[in-house]
Amino acid sequence: FLIRNQIMITKIIYIKKVGRFSNFCGKSDELSFKKNTFIFGKNTQGKSTFTAILRSMASGNADFVIGRKSFDTTADQNVVIETDDEQIIFDGKIWNKELNIKIFDSRYISENIYSDDYLDKNKQNKIATIILGKKGKTLEKEYEEAKQKLDENKKAKTDITNQYNRTFYKNILDFQSFRKKEENPNIDDDIAKINANLQAVKNQQSIKNLLERLSVDINRFDEINIDKLCDTLEVKQKEIKDHILENLKTEKGALRFLATGLNFLKEKISGKRRSCVFCGQVLETQAENLINAYSTLFSKAYETLISEVRNSLLIIRQWNIEQEILEIKAELQKLGIDLALGNLIKNISRNKNGVISELEQKQENLNYVIKFDFLVELKNIVIKFNDETTSPLLEKYSAPINIDVVNRFKKDKEYFEIIKQRHKKPWKTLCNEYKKLEDDLKDNLKPLEEKAFKHKKEYAEKVFTDYEESINTIIEKLGANYRLMDFSMPQHRRDDLKLFSLKFLDSDTVISLEGEEKQYNFINTLSHSDKRLLSFAFFVVDIQNTENLENTIVVLDDPMSSFDVDRKITTIKVLRDNLVNSSKQTIKQLIVLTHEEKFFIFLNEHFPNDKTFLRIIFSNSENTSKIVPCDIEEEFLKETHLKELEKFKLYLDGKINCVKLEEVRKRLEHIIGIKYHLEIPSEVKNSGGIVYWYKKEIATDDIKTKINDLFPSLSHHDQIARVKEEDLEDGDKKDIIKNLLNIIKEI
Repeated sequence: FLIRNQIMITKIIYIKKVGRFSNFCGKSDELSFKKNTFIFGKNTQGKSTFTAILRSMASGNADFVIGRKSFDTTADQNVVIETDDEQIIFDGKIWNKELNIKIFDSRYISENIYSDDYLDKNKQNKIATIILGKKGKTLEKEYEEAKQKLDENKKAKTDITNQYNRTFYKNILDFQSFRKKEENPNIDDDIAKINANLQAVKNQQSIKNLLERLSVDINRFDEINIDKLCDTLEVKQKEIKDHILENLKTEKGALRFLATGLNFLKEKISGKRRSCVFCGQVLETQAENLINAYSTLFSKAYETLISEVRNSLLIIRQWNIEQEILEIKAELQKLGIDLALGNLIKNISRNKNGVISELEQKQENLNYVIKFDFLVELKNIVIKFNDETTSPLLEKYSAPINIDVVNRFKKDKEYFEIIKQRHKKPWKTLCNEYKKLEDDLKDNLKPLEEKAFKHKKEYAEKVFTDYEESINTIIEKLGANYRLMDFSMPQHRRDDLKLFSLKFLDSDTVISLEGEEKQYNFINTLSHSDKRLLSFAFFVVDIQNTENLENTIVVLDDPMSSFDVDRKITTIKVLRDNLVNSSKQTIKQLIVLTHEEKFFIFLNEHFPNDKTFLRIIFSNSENTSKIVPCDIEEEFLKETHLKELEKFKLYLDGKINCVKLEEVRKRLEHIIGIKYHLEIPSEVKNSGGIVYWYKKEIATDDIKTKINDLFPSLSHHDQIARVKEEDLEDGDKKDIIKNLLNIIKEI
């Protein structure tokens, strides 16, 4: 919308299809608006509709008009309002211009002050906005914008957190901990270990069987008799073998033959040499040695020792412990158990081969002394492996399955699975985004919001100090028996707003705005009239705080419906005298709509200048509400003047005890106005200078003198009387009344 310097409404040209204004045309100059325009209309005639049109034009919100479209019509709505500069038009959809209008009516009260008799936190915020004025709104806007950015920042972080919570279990790892996790290059290994543990628990019996098998196999080296292997025999095995190979056909048959023959060998007799059983020759030394070797070879000790060596070799060679361990390791690994072998297999193989080598040497030479270091070391290696690895695992997997352990493994797995996602998309991107949001909050948004709140608070504290005095001045003028106190804004951003308290003058009781029904509070201590008075006072001070007030139109729709006569008169005086800002600017135009005749008459009495009176009526013949001219003298004041003149007569006759002397001038003006109605210029009628015009233009010197003598002791409109009425004696008052009635007769 294009907003220009404020202009005044001069005429309502058209209102079509808006509420009861089905088809109104008001081009006549008699319907022109003036600076002070007062419109009378009974209920249901169209006052509220007219106010809604002005509110729509002020806000640019077409809904206020569209929502009041006349019933039973499909025609387009149309409103044309003339100003002293241009026409403002509503084409059924939008306004082409806006006007700066402030409206006081029931809607203003319910939206800004209280509703359903409650002045809640929301309404207190609205009142605070009114109090703080344009600059306050600017500061509030800056604060709200800063706060909104905080909220947007918070929402963005919350969205990321919620996305995390929807994806993962936050009770396993919350998002704040998740996003701080460093990248772990071994994460897959950690997960694999946990999976292995879980697999192991599930396959506990199979693992137990494998471990038992491994333990039994390891202990097989106990079958080797170390003590027997320590025996030695002096057997010339090489000589015997060479002899057999040289002289006999086969080694096996030769050994049986030799063993049989040795049983018949004669013992050596008294120094004589033995003879060979096979040829009878006396045995020589060399043959003797050979026979002795044969004897040793076929002895029981030989057979025992050679058998032990042979058996031990067989045990060690068949004891494929390395392969067994590796196979069991592989099977355990499938079941979730990873045996850490290190150099075990290498050390077992090295020592096992050493044992085999020693036994082979013993087999070749029974007189060889075996070095058992390899066997001892092999045994120690196996025992250590059994004690440190096999036995603990066997003990672990022989116990009943612990469900808590299983659950812990599962939880650990989920934990690492979550961590694994931290540095992958999309979580790497989201965590980086969250970090930026936090940095922006700390470095920019939070300081900006704190600064905006500080500026708003400091300004509010200053304004509230002045405002408390202003609002109480208006309240006092309107005759309220309470005052507002303790105006304050929250000292901290999260504090609740406690705008002000009410202090009752007759008891010095202070009450809060809110509270339970059983406690004193706004709802149960103020009458409806007092609440409306308070709302009107806020509206007036709102006007007083308005910059460029000279460009503002003020509209009031039935502002004082619940006020008594004194408050209505005081209210009118406030409208006349107090709609002024600190720069001494007054409003551009005042428009008052009312359904109360007395209030309408009071407006006429207290607004002497630049005024016009109109009526809103509903025409049954035309089926539309209309704005028509209003002759307030003829329609509202004629009967009043007659009644006041009758009171004067009754007073002179002693039938009533008092009259108001302020009515004297009003009655004189009315009589002059009636007689010279067609001659008095309109500007004189509007200015309240009828008596002055009469004395200057019409009155004889005699009447002029009598009029001048009549007024020195009386008030002129709202001017202070030189002599107070209560200071006059009853006889003086009656003389004034008699003189008035004589002047009226002469006129």
